[in-house]
Amino acid sequence: MSSALSRATASSDQFKRVFFALWPDDSVRSDIESAFNHSTFSAANKLSYSLQNLHLTLHFMGRLELTVIDELASAASSVHAPSFELVLNRFGLFADANVLWLGPEEVPDELLILHQQLQKILQASHLKIDSRAYQPHVSLLRKFRASPDLMEKADDVHWVVRKFALIESVQSAAGVIYQPLAEFSLHS
Repeated sequence: MSSALSRATASSDQFKRVFFALWPDDSVRSDIESAFNHSTFSAANKLSYSLQNLHLTLHFMGRLELTVIDELASAASSVHAPSFELVLNRFGLFADANVLWLGPEEVPDELLILHQQLQKILQASHLKIDSRAYQPHVSLLRKFRASPDLMEKADDVHWVVRKFALIESVQSAAGVIYQPLAEFSLHS
């Protein structure tokens, strides 16, 4: 992790919109795009998200003061979780939000351990935790309309996860840009 979070980002006030996520490298991003392009969904759709914004959210915290973000980053650096392989191999749909996603058919225990450790950090900071069951996924399309029974298997995307990140969501003229504020290594 960097020793201090950079204050020289696009956000100029004392707040940032942030989340913890698995942040893929370019190779994994390319494999995600390829899996989408080999699906029937790509015939009438293009990815709604830029390749550089693709990620797998661990916890979304929302708009927080910089001091709270610094405290979360410090606490996250003490997370002791193992690295793991994640296989993204099925498409899914959040019907209420009309979002098509790519996720794992089997969720690795190591991912759940990481998710739980970060949840404890958020609870210790008295931050609101999403009460819904955790569904790890990479969002691909917004405003997607299809029946959930039309979901299909995806080409396997193998992702060796060795780190997680604290990400800032920045609004720009070109749309939302996600920027890593800090990265944290997982243990081999």
